[in-house]
Amino acid sequence: MVGQLEKAETLLVREKDRVEVELEEARALLISQTRLSTIGQVAASIAHDLRNPMTGINNAAYFLKEVAPETDTVQHKYLGLIRKEVGVASRIIDNLMSMTRLRESVKKRVDLTEQVQDAFDSLEGKSDLRLQCNDERFEIDVDPNQLRQVLINLLTNAAQAMDGTGLIVVEARHEERFDVITIADEGPGIPMEARDKIFEPLFTTKARGIGLGLFICRQIIEQNGGMVDVVQAEAPGAVFRIRLPRVEP
Repeated sequence: MVGQLEKAETLLVREKDRVEVELEEARALLISQTRLSTIGQVAASIAHDLRNPMTGINNAAYFLKEVAPETDTVQHKYLGLIRKEVGVASRIIDNLMSMTRLRESVKKRVDLTEQVQDAFDSLEGKSDLRLQCNDERFEIDVDPNQLRQVLINLLTNAAQAMDGTGLIVVEARHEERFDVITIADEGPGIPMEARDKIFEPLFTTKARGIGLGLFICRQIIEQNGGMVDVVQAEAPGAVFRIRLPRVEP
């Protein structure tokens, strides 16, 4: 009888521990969802209020640069700097809007190499950056507009990590169930203690930025049925891995 009571008590303790773990997980999920909802409401308001003044600043800088004498190199330099920084602010606004208005994915077959090159060409100040990508055509099934945003975010992060100088390597391969894409840079890499947090909203390891780019990347990739994570790099730098469901042509 004593043995049965001890066994029952052990089972009760285990069940109590299991319930407490599940309650803590549910509590954490509720807090996260509430936090995201609040962030989304604030983000939508901020993005809407900032879009018009940023457009006005950009247009004014463009006009002043057009009418400024070609010989006034200092004025051209600083007007160019204004437009560059407006571009940075506009990308932040785009990320805010993307977080709150992520539309349904419309997948089609696209060439990854073309998508990567297009995203790389759109980067600001890339004169000292080099891109290495698959030479051959590599087709995947994904929403092309959403993929472009993911690539721009990841390539921008890589460029910033290397202070605008270095090599970005994008590789792709077909596996049995997934198309796998890796994006590697030559920057300082991501600290181990930050790897579990970098896809959370408002978490960032950069001096500039608000911590939405990687969160949006994860949202988009998951909406396309895939996964994105950070893998251990063999050389210095960060390596992001995207896995998308493979669809046979």
